[in-house]
Amino acid sequence: MSKHVCVLGGGVISAATACYLARDGHRVTVIESNERTGMEPSFANGGQLDYSYVAPLATPGVLGNLPGWMLSREVPLSFAPSLTVHQWRWCVLSLKACTATGSRQSTIDMLGLGAYSRELVDELLRDEELDFDFHHSGKLVGYRDVREFEAAKRNIDVLAPFGVVQNALDGSGRIALEPALAPLGRRLVGGIFMPSADTGRPLSLYQRAGAHRERQLRNTFHVRHEGAVVAKEGHSRGRGIDESGRCRSG
Repeated sequence: MSKHVCVLGGGVISAATACYLARDGHRVTVIESNERTGMEPSFANGGQLDYSYVAPLATPGVLGNLPGWMLSREVPLSFAPSLTVHQWRWCVLSLKACTATGSRQSTIDMLGLGAYSRELVDELLRDEELDFDFHHSGKLVGYRDVREFEAAKRNIDVLAPFGVVQNALDGSGRIALEPALAPLGRRLVGGIFMPSADTGRPLSLYQRAGAHRERQLRNTFHVRHEGAVVAKEGHSRGRGIDESGRCRSG
């Protein structure tokens, strides 16, 4: 059944989502708050295509970090308390997921999504012949803290049964792989190398794939530049989505 779908944001992920939805026969509207699309994370992203570097936010260690996160501005989770039932229900469910079992299941799910993403990227490279500075170079993550490095090494054993290959490198191995790290000396205690990771320029991919898909899927989806993105159960300041899936003002 064909539907009218709104996709929030005009970056590379949203563009890919819109293209696949349109290809499946749906009518798609991409809602973008800027005058141009692809100019936020897609423009300034480091270009990492990493399909196995997964780290669920809901882990047993989160509970001990919450007090510090609440008092800091540079945190992975920002919380603005409100009186809505949905928010506190989400909090309870999130805390219940912060278990070893829940973290393991999230890791499995994320690895599955990563593997599927890689299949789609490989399909894109094979069928579209797009030039976006793609390189199969792997990824090296450096660690300054010994405890964090030891935890990362333990995680190698957790991911190995799922076919994930990661290599722990000491100082000499890290520098042999990437000589540019030599000036850091002992400030880096170790590194984890992921050979399956790729790199590419998201903005170039967005521009080239978007132009190609637009020719293929002309008139099946379009971009609307709105002054505010939709948030909080389909509503923002003065804008939202009605039951038909169209963006409306109000």
